[in-house]
Amino acid sequence: MQIIKRLKMEKATKRFKKQARALAEKMPLIRKYEVIGRRVLGAEMIKDGITEDAGKKPIEAEGWYKRKEFRVVYVNHFKELLKVYDRDGEAGVAAYMMWVREQVLAEEQRKAAEAEKLKLNEASVIPEGFELTTDIKGL
Repeated sequence: MQIIKRLKMEKATKRFKKQARALAEKMPLIRKYEVIGRRVLGAEMIKDGITEDAGKKPIEAEGWYKRKEFRVVYVNHFKELLKVYDRDGEAGVAAYMMWVREQVLAEEQRKAAEAEKLKLNEASVIPEGFELTTDIKGL
């Protein structure tokens, strides 16, 4: 009896994976930042202006150090949907969809603000008909 229940659960999971993959393909690209550790020579860190490590010890040019860096990656919606479904079920999927919507709206607002700033920068601050002159005597 327990084996039959397990088979039914696996079929539901396969069906959900198929639905999740179709849904993930329709979702927008969302960027996120990922912290990675990279080994670098002390000379490279000194060149970048870092003279002490986390323990306040001086950086040696020949030594190797681990440096944290940020990398931009795109969210894997399929993987995230599976993760939230396993953790919270359908409610988790709904919450994830709301999060995606919030991210899209925030990106649209950021782009609108950037466009407005660009528009203000392009606008002339000198009134029409006003001429700039370098003639100091005429002032």
